[in-house]
Amino acid sequence: VGSSVCDVMAGVGPFAVPTAKRGALVWANDLNPASYEALADNIALNKVQDRVRPFNMDGRDFIRHAFTDFYAATQNGPLSLPPLPKNPNASRTRPPTKPEPQPIAVASRSFDHVVMNLPAIAIEFLDAFRGLFRRVTASDDSSVNLPLIHAHCFSKSDEPEKDILQRACRAMGFPEDRYLELDAEVFYVRKVAPNKDMYCLSLNLPKSVAYAEDDEIPEIGSKRKQEDDSDAEASDSKVSKS
Repeated sequence: VGSSVCDVMAGVGPFAVPTAKRGALVWANDLNPASYEALADNIALNKVQDRVRPFNMDGRDFIRHAFTDFYAATQNGPLSLPPLPKNPNASRTRPPTKPEPQPIAVASRSFDHVVMNLPAIAIEFLDAFRGLFRRVTASDDSSVNLPLIHAHCFSKSDEPEKDILQRACRAMGFPEDRYLELDAEVFYVRKVAPNKDMYCLSLNLPKSVAYAEDDEIPEIGSKRKQEDDSDAEASDSKVSKS
């Protein structure tokens, strides 16, 4: 309740909609026009229009615009959300024992969480955060929180945690040999094929990356191969009303 979430690859809303129903503010994006339309439909179906704002943009452009616009929107004070709806199963004849719910304050100056649920390429989008906060805030604004980024990904490595952390370093332009210095955890999600497992990287964005002076990241090696993620898309089916 009261958290702010930037869902970069939202699909039809399997994360965005339930998160909003728990009292979070969500800005949700998907590049695919059909997914975006389904996302908008699911937002309306689940009556979370006051908590979810849908976008139809390229992921990197969305990250840059969303963080810039969110920071600007909070210049004059914290954002707020309507209170969560009352339990419809509660007795209407019973006298209230609790005070009326109050608006939910969203106190952060930046998104608290970033979700990137496109396992084949999500880690590559970490490059969009390099130097982002230097451009957004124009200074080292101590009032601005850095987000916790959740990126789904695949690994075929015998050392998946090391593999994923080093790939994250390369994407952000963070020294690869210092991958253990990252404030991050790697969680196993599930097996999607023989010798192909899905994981979730939860990474606190390093300050040195957020305020980096150089935005460009040198290309390391050949172009990364984009793995087939058709069996791992979380947005293949429409979210049903819950």
